[in-house]
Amino acid sequence: MQLIYHPDESTLLRRTSYLGGPSTHGDRVCIYVVGEVRSTSLRENDIRQVYQDITIAGLPLKVFFVDGKDWPYELPFVIWQEEFWDIPPINNTVYIVYVASRHHFLGDLRCDD
Repeated sequence: MQLIYHPDESTLLRRTSYLGGPSTHGDRVCIYVVGEVRSTSLRENDIRQVYQDITIAGLPLKVFFVDGKDWPYELPFVIWQEEFWDIPPINNTVYIVYVASRHHFLGDLRCDD
């Protein structure tokens, strides 16, 4: 198991995951995402530098900032938006650090929304 070192200035708010996939438009994709929602006083560029070039099981570690400006309309972000409505307002930067995989669902009913 690979350890990820987070900035000392960051605080874990919650762990999050998603397993599922779209069944529309003929997409038979299974999406698995696991990550952590964190808060820090660091700036976005500093946060990106901390996590750059890190991979887990060959998958790149990604960072998404929860500022409400650029939520993509795709899974799992459309599901995650609701989770973040109940985070109390704080003056820090809130972000998700996560890893995601996509593959053909191969009959896995958990991935057939």
